[in-house]
Amino acid sequence: AEQTLANLRTVLEAAGARIEDCMEVTVYLVGVDHWKTFNEIYTRFFGDWKPARAVVPVGALHYGYLVEISARAWVED
Repeated sequence: AEQTLANLRTVLEAAGARIEDCMEVTVYLVGVDHWKTFNEIYTRFFGDWKPARAVVPVGALHYGYLVEISARAWVED
């Protein structure tokens, strides 16, 4: 989860955006057993910023990953 969110930050910054520009996040999480740990990491990552969020429990992800994140951000020209 920490690496996935770090990757998200890198992509946002490459597009000229910040975490606070994130409007919506969809998280695909393998099983609900990982929810508590993921939520703690996610909350620490976003801090006071609370983009709309959906968490979708899934059975498995490609390559054995435990989490996949899709996000939308607003970036002004």
